[in-house]
Amino acid sequence: MAALSWLALSIEAAAGNPTEASASAPVEVSAPTPEDEAIRCFTLRRDDPAAAAALADTILATPRLSLETRIKTLSCQGMALSLAGNAPRARETAQRVVDLVDHNAFSPAFQLRALSNAGAVFHNIGDIAMAETLYERAYEAAQGDEDGKEAQQVMLTNLAMIHSEYLGDPEAADKQLRAALALATSKSIGVLLAYNFAYNLVRLERYDEAAGAIDRAEVLARAEGSRMFEYRLASERAMLLRHRHQDREARRLLETTIEAQHALPDPGGESMSLSRLSALLRGPGELPLALAKARLAVELAESAALHQERLTALAALAEAQAASGQAVAALRTSEQRAALEIAPLRSYNVQRLAQLQARLQSEADTREIERLRHESKVNALTAERDQLVRRWELITLAMAAFIAFAVTLYQRRVNRKLHRLSTHDMLTGLPNRRAATRLLDEAVAAAAAAPDKATRSVVLLIDVDHFKAINDRLGHDGGDLALKTVAEGLRKVQRDGDVLARWGGEEFLVIAHGLDFAGAAALSERLRSTIEHLSEDPITVSIGFAPCPFFASDAANQPGWKNALSFADHALYAAKHSGRNGWVGLWPRHHIDHANNSAAVLADPQRALRRDDIEVRASASTVVWKVDAGA
Repeated sequence: MAALSWLALSIEAAAGNPTEASASAPVEVSAPTPEDEAIRCFTLRRDDPAAAAALADTILATPRLSLETRIKTLSCQGMALSLAGNAPRARETAQRVVDLVDHNAFSPAFQLRALSNAGAVFHNIGDIAMAETLYERAYEAAQGDEDGKEAQQVMLTNLAMIHSEYLGDPEAADKQLRAALALATSKSIGVLLAYNFAYNLVRLERYDEAAGAIDRAEVLARAEGSRMFEYRLASERAMLLRHRHQDREARRLLETTIEAQHALPDPGGESMSLSRLSALLRGPGELPLALAKARLAVELAESAALHQERLTALAALAEAQAASGQAVAALRTSEQRAALEIAPLRSYNVQRLAQLQARLQSEADTREIERLRHESKVNALTAERDQLVRRWELITLAMAAFIAFAVTLYQRRVNRKLHRLSTHDMLTGLPNRRAATRLLDEAVAAAAAAPDKATRSVVLLIDVDHFKAINDRLGHDGGDLALKTVAEGLRKVQRDGDVLARWGGEEFLVIAHGLDFAGAAALSERLRSTIEHLSEDPITVSIGFAPCPFFASDAANQPGWKNALSFADHALYAAKHSGRNGWVGLWPRHHIDHANNSAAVLADPQRALRRDDIEVRASASTVVWKVDAGA
């Protein structure tokens, strides 16, 4: 999650448990005790992790150190080593904390703090499976502590960070953050929890709820004097402004926020704000600046080793490279981002399998020890040995089946993503031309088999009016926003069972089933009117429609929908020639059923209309089929 890499609870010094050394020899009042030095280690660990790790080594060398102080010092040392980039030693140190907790008795309060700190170390070095396990254990320990509600909030927040940042599951993170908020009182809600909740709502695109969450978090940030969170919340508010199409205001807010974050400094927040600003720079002559902002965002995220910020920055850089015509560079950046996104998931699955294997191996070792203890009982030993062999075979088969299932599940997920990428438009999320072509084939086949000839499947072509002017005026980013706005409007009118697709460029396709001529005309008007009233800066569309197949004999042709599409295209251009922001529909007369009529009608729709071969309906009073070249 973009808030902080991890959060851990400090371990309180154990009152009433002095070290053996202090009990046997007098200590000068001015000399710091090992407990005092352990607290100082926690103070140093963020600003000077190398000094904190060295101080921890000195404390751990103290003779007869109490167990509680040893655990506290190891926790500080593990955090400092993880921040200093020494992952192997940090892992070893955190594991020592876990082993000490597992082999000694402590109060729930002390146990949850020790496990939380160890989990934070594993979290920071990227071992998310182990971090998740320890956070869950700390949460269970907190439930056994009378004053453990705050600790439960922290553990739920940590688990939410793992699901949002590494596992790509903000929905699960939202549930955990809401559970944390439910445990909090009005006085105990900290700015970190409030910020994470608001940030996750923005990521889920629940902008209305996010606006209120940002307001509440800003009040907490000001009350706690946290400028870092004030600026990060300003960056989230800029996303709300962009959602409301207030790009100029969003840009100004991001530029001011970036300056403030750079001055703090806050590299994570500054990287996220730079990525968002890069996405807004799509005007004439702004692409070089967009590339520069995106590259700086990547550098900041990588220097601070921030996972989510790196993903966001690489996405912004790929978009800027693609917009600048650097297709090869954009592809490489996208591949780099995909590898970064998949690596934690692959590691998570491998670590979970390793934990399962370790548990199974432990069970097998226990059985072996029991067998050796009863070696004298020959008959029982033979029976037990045979049983162990059978059970081990079952375990091996179960493990093989589990691994095969996990691999299959992962492959299916990848295949689903690849299939969606090949059949859906990335900008609008609608089926693309390839998918729509297959659906048109199905519509023709259904028309041939349908017993009811009074209603038909209808093809509607929808074209955004003056789209080039929108691009010229607002830039490509504004053009993309216009296309997404039109797609959202079309979805509102789409009926159950109908198909909506992006046909290409600024053109959309609707396949509507079970309509007569009047019904098709009514649907066209609903589509046109809905788009016209979507935003304050009106966007209009022109629509042309025709039944699919147009003539009954077209159903035998392969593919039979091409003629219907040609008729809809003619009708679309007639709607444009007739003033735009309107629709035109063509429909065959029932007594016409000749395949060669298609070419004749397409060549001269007005002649076909005079011959009563077709019917025409339109939103305009006069239909103009062609525009004179000199006009």
